[in-house]
Amino acid sequence: MSSRLPILLVLCTALALSGCNVFETFYEEGTSSSAEVLMQDARAALERGDTEKAKAYLERAHENDPENAEVRVELSAVELQSSDVTILRIKELADYVQEASPEAGQEAVQADARIEARGTHTFNNTNRVCNFDRARYPNPPVFDYTALEAFERIKQREAVLARVQELLRTVDGAALEQRQHARLLLMDAIVRIARTVLTLQDAADRAGVALYRLSTDAIGACAPAGAVLEAFEGVLKCELVADLVRARDGLQQRLDLLDNPQGSASAEILDVLDEAITRLDEQLALDCA
Repeated sequence: MSSRLPILLVLCTALALSGCNVFETFYEEGTSSSAEVLMQDARAALERGDTEKAKAYLERAHENDPENAEVRVELSAVELQSSDVTILRIKELADYVQEASPEAGQEAVQADARIEARGTHTFNNTNRVCNFDRARYPNPPVFDYTALEAFERIKQREAVLARVQELLRTVDGAALEQRQHARLLLMDAIVRIARTVLTLQDAADRAGVALYRLSTDAIGACAPAGAVLEAFEGVLKCELVADLVRARDGLQQRLDLLDNPQGSASAEILDVLDEAITRLDEQLALDCA
């Protein structure tokens, strides 16, 4: 018996040196207490197309190592991917902003009806106060995000957006390797833009503010009273624009980091953000101090 022991030890040593894990057969995926191993398991599950298992493994990794920045980034990515909140959804919103201003017609009438159904007033109410010259724009088409499939998608995923924002809030991108840092910047921008659009629409609905696409490609607003319009513009200028600026800066940093060519979805969204921020700064001359 004792003569066999050295042979067994030599065999185990040889297997270890060859890179073979003699205990690998006994390991069940997703059961490790190591965040690193669980991340590897999650990546393997994603390669198989099993998003639910990947998410479960990353949740376990986050529970075991809540300060692990890489786990937070990968868990956020799976959360957004499984909820179909992607850069392409954000691009749909950006494309809508860039659409040419159509002539007021049936599309505008249908959009007005949607706004009226949500409890706000239509443009035809003569008691409305607007931030544009109604004589110059007598019947502008409605600017209505709620008509978009992308808006409905992100509206249904508000809890996911809040979770991802919280997961990424304390992550230091500079401490991550380049690929993960780029993912962090992209996801942060996606969440900021999505939540800004939701907040904008919610603020408009609650205040009874209707938005209109003007022929200058600017967005106008009409409210039940001047004070309501001023308060709504304050939300835009002093809360939402700040998030758009951070999203724009993050996307620019990502493009610089990856040396992305012009024409990518991120680059196109960046152009829209630049233009939107410039317009809002020009249109809303408010002091946010």
